Amino acid sequence: MFLPGVGGAERSLSCLLDEMHSENVDFFLLVPYRNWRYCRKNTELLYSRKIFPILPGYQKLAKISINIAHIFLSFQLTIVQRLLKPNCWHAVGAFPIGAMLAKWSSGRSVRCVIRAPGEDIQIDQSIGYGVRLDKSIDKFLVENLQFADAFIAHSRSIYSEYKKIGIRDEKIVEVPNGVYISRFARRKTNVEQDQRPPHSGSKSGNQIFKFLFVGRNHPKKGLETLIEATRILSSKNSRPFIVELVGRNVDQLASTTNRLGIAQIFSLRGEIRSGRSFQEHPSQELAELYQQADVFVLPSLLESFGVVLIEAMAAGLPVITTDTDGCRDVIRGGKDGIMVPKGDAQALASAMARLLEDSNECAKYELLSRKRAEDFDWEKLARMHIQLYCQLSTPAKKERSL
Repeated sequence: MFLPGVGGAERSLSCLLDEMHSENVDFFLLVPYRNWRYCRKNTELLYSRKIFPILPGYQKLAKISINIAHIFLSFQLTIVQRLLKPNCWHAVGAFPIGAMLAKWSSGRSVRCVIRAPGEDIQIDQSIGYGVRLDKSIDKFLVENLQFADAFIAHSRSIYSEYKKIGIRDEKIVEVPNGVYISRFARRKTNVEQDQRPPHSGSKSGNQIFKFLFVGRNHPKKGLETLIEATRILSSKNSRPFIVELVGRNVDQLASTTNRLGIAQIFSLRGEIRSGRSFQEHPSQELAELYQQADVFVLPSLLESFGVVLIEAMAAGLPVITTDTDGCRDVIRGGKDGIMVPKGDAQALASAMARLLEDSNECAKYELLSRKRAEDFDWEKLARMHIQLYCQLSTPAKKERSL
């Protein structure tokens, strides 16, 4: 559903497909029409995969009539099932594709697994987040997801959301998101080669300490809190530092940083697209930004998981994040990084100052990050997905009543 996007869900899906390909799993992709056209124009993205388009228009139609859109999609699913005879379907997204696939599979000898990335299952009314805020969507989703055979929960937060809508425990499989650890491994610096303490200077090779944020400019990311924390930190600390923001629409924050008189502290880079092949997902440019930073900051109000946290940890960056869904799952309630209350700029500034001023504290969290990142290597996690597909590959007639 996502390729060739650059967000956390897209990166995880891309890594999974790479591993399935290397394990000789026979699979095909059914993607939105615009994504299919993009892949056809950029043949490097095909990578020996069979990619087919979903008939255009069903997502727009779903906003008008969910039931008519379901009929529209079911027609194509039936044709694809007869022609390609897949043993198992994997829907990325609980709505619309997941709920519609689950409803279509009910009463058929078709097995399906649903993986909800976040906005399709989580709700936060305070920031207007989540498709389930629409009552008609919520009703359709809750009623029909029940017919799926299995659900992948990539965090305890998503696990809890499944439970809230009535999904039984035995249907939920916990498989976290992951990254290719080797893509983020930092090249040895002169400091490390001389076996001096890792933070006797900045990893970026100069004396300016660099905080890094990666993510889109969205209310749930808490960037206003980060900007205010930076203002507080700059007024109290004499050591030079910068805060680099990387992601879609972060350039729109320039007016805010200018108004507060701290524009010179920020570097607003915008979104970095992936390379032209699946193996370059994420791009080397983004990997190098992690390698050149000193500390990673994710001040989110809500996450489903936070792939960027794992990417930062794989690069050996100490992590500062918030005590919120998704984030606390990754750093295990503060065991693997520094956790502050969400929306608390003063607490965030204090945590940033703690690492800015104390090289020993940075070194401690570097080691914790590298150790924790080992739990999220995609080679291991992909095998867990494949094992689930194998378990579901035996056709079974399902009853419509649960």
